Amino acid sequence: MSRLVDWFRLGRWHTAPATIILLVSSYVAGGGSLFSPFGIALLFYGMALHWATFGHNVYCDYWWDLKDPNKSHHPLTAGRIRLEDAVNVVGGILGLLLVIGLLFAWGNWLATFWFCMFAIGGFLYNNWLSKTTIWGWVPITLCFTSLSVYAMALRGDVNWVYALYIMFTILFQISWSGYLKEIEVEEQANMLRRLGARVEDGWFRAPVGAKLWGIGIKLGNVVTGCYLISLLPFWMQVVPAVLLGLVIAMLFLLVEDRRWDRSRELRNMSLMEIFTIYAGMFMVMPIQEAAVLALFGIAWFTLMNRLLWSTRLIPRV
Repeated sequence: MSRLVDWFRLGRWHTAPATIILLVSSYVAGGGSLFSPFGIALLFYGMALHWATFGHNVYCDYWWDLKDPNKSHHPLTAGRIRLEDAVNVVGGILGLLLVIGLLFAWGNWLATFWFCMFAIGGFLYNNWLSKTTIWGWVPITLCFTSLSVYAMALRGDVNWVYALYIMFTILFQISWSGYLKEIEVEEQANMLRRLGARVEDGWFRAPVGAKLWGIGIKLGNVVTGCYLISLLPFWMQVVPAVLLGLVIAMLFLLVEDRRWDRSRELRNMSLMEIFTIYAGMFMVMPIQEAAVLALFGIAWFTLMNRLLWSTRLIPRV
């Protein structure tokens, strides 16, 4: 049983709702429905795709993660899963899922193009650019934004404003939260460190330029989010507006100079991601579908953190 749990940990399955919600909400934004056979199929596809793509990222980062004491408990770096086994199993499943994604788009050239961009961006980031250049956020932002457009294009109606909202969400998650999580590791490819952010004497401090970078990205979420909210009937505006307000509040917690506590930072990063993704979901989905998906995401995240990491809300990443 513990070996099976390690395989789930390898693909960071506790965070699968992020990919699931991105796919399903985008599909609904394009004119589809969660409560349809294909909507349900896309939910399970997102579940598997998340495990395979994040597992691919983990084994590609293996040699870098060996240098990071915060990742010494991970199944690959701890030696509980062999690197060769991870490459073979994850690589095989990822290849199968890519074929399935193309079959979903059969005869739809717009969806096929964006799915190819998703695959290209992901492979560029995982295999070559994530740890070797400060520009790694470019291909991974392209990757997940393209996945969103792909899901919309499956129904033929692309909501480009929501695609921009997704782009800003991923951009902040990678180029701020992702680098902040590894700020203590002295590696050249950390953009925040290159901008002057540091953890010294137990305090996180960032210069104005670094803070403006994070604030500017989140303002993109706020502007596109406000536009999408304005298109809704008044009674449907309340939930996404409140969630967007929480995003703004979390932003100031993440960019201010403060005493460093990595567990607290991971919690705040998780909350920022949840508030942003959930706000977007309620902007583009019928409220009953968004509510079901929201409850599913909360239950999954809580249960998987308990089963995989023996924690409640703070994953050990």
